[in-house]
Amino acid sequence: MKRLHTVSAAVLGAGTLLGLVACSPAEQSGSAAAGHTTITFTSYNYGTQGAAGTGTQALLDRFAQLHPEITVKPQGVATADVLTKTKAAVAAGAAPDVCRSGTASSPKHSRPCPRSH
Repeated sequence: MKRLHTVSAAVLGAGTLLGLVACSPAEQSGSAAAGHTTITFTSYNYGTQGAAGTGTQALLDRFAQLHPEITVKPQGVATADVLTKTKAAVAAGAAPDVCRSGTASSPKHSRPCPRSH
């Protein structure tokens, strides 16, 4: 059962990544040059051992296959530090484009995607 939860968390994280990239206007996400965009992705699962780490890497690899025009620069952050480091990065004006912070804290720390007109 624990493995199922871990894999589910990795899948949810990738869904979050895909959803946030879809919501981000190109001029606000990462750096763009000649139709190519680079985004930063912070996750407590990236680079870890076990299903969460390998699942996250597999999802990043699949995303790269489906979206060759987007480069994702992942960064692993310890679970205990992800919110603190992300808040500090936001305050410093250097927030990641996408952050996997966990489902328990997401409602407190997320905002809806801006609507395009």
